[in-house]
Amino acid sequence: METKLKKFGTLFIDDKPYQTSDIIVPTELDGRKVEIGDTVPGFEIEWVENHGIYIPRMPLCSHVSYQDLWYMSGKDGIRVSIDHDLYEMRLPTLGYPKKPSPDDRWFEAVKADVEDVWLMEGMKIWAEQEPEEDPFHCRNVVLFTLGRRDRRCPEIRRVGSKDIRAANIGWRPMLECISLDPEQLAPGTPLRVFFGSHTSAYGKLGDVTLYDIVLEELYSISQYDPAGSFICGWRPILEPIMLVLNDASIGQDIEVRKLGSNIVVCGKLLHFTDYDLIIEVDGFVWPSLDWGKEIDPGIWALDRSQLGYMSYI
Repeated sequence: METKLKKFGTLFIDDKPYQTSDIIVPTELDGRKVEIGDTVPGFEIEWVENHGIYIPRMPLCSHVSYQDLWYMSGKDGIRVSIDHDLYEMRLPTLGYPKKPSPDDRWFEAVKADVEDVWLMEGMKIWAEQEPEEDPFHCRNVVLFTLGRRDRRCPEIRRVGSKDIRAANIGWRPMLECISLDPEQLAPGTPLRVFFGSHTSAYGKLGDVTLYDIVLEELYSISQYDPAGSFICGWRPILEPIMLVLNDASIGQDIEVRKLGSNIVVCGKLLHFTDYDLIIEVDGFVWPSLDWGKEIDPGIWALDRSQLGYMSYI
């Protein structure tokens, strides 16, 4: 059996852990901070897992609108870290009977594998639906239930309907593990491969070499073979993000960035130790920079242990 139940991660509202069953009651989330984080014992979320994709066995909350999910980024796909594993969190994406999406196939695989796995399956949940004709059009916003997946609510697509909150509307996000080792996966495993930050390809794993990941039976592709084989190879370009410094680095212009921060510091490297970089900064330094200090006018000592990126300019 491919489908399993797993418990991990915790739902937090305003940084307070919640049991899922605690908030399947009239609860409005407007203006509240909602996120999924590391597991708190006694507050675990129960997930339905199949091929590395997870959906909560029961909705995490009710009285939630599509607009709520938009503002808290649970709709458009964000990366979350749970117990040191990295996932993409997003809404389900539906297709059509003649062109099912990978998520449609996932639901069907779970349904074929095990019966009565879902709790509160009659509750409507938010999802998106691929445009039927033009792939460059925006996705449609829909509601559907896991018990009767053919019952869509086309009226929900009207302008302004994304703000609807109701006791029978809930949130079941999808989690996809994005830190898999492809060499540990069996051929035929459904796989999503990211190219950059927004482009991805869906398919089944065909082969893995030192240089390529080969996907077969692709649903969405960036490129395909002109002969029509619909096989996509991936040759990633690897670029060092952390320089190995030596004596020749002194006097070179470099840029550095703190791990998890967008603040970049550029300047000339004057000196370095195992713990610090001494840089003659070129230009402005953000006042919020908290991983270094100015030791002389225009000369900054930066903490190397906090760096996530360093390269020559």
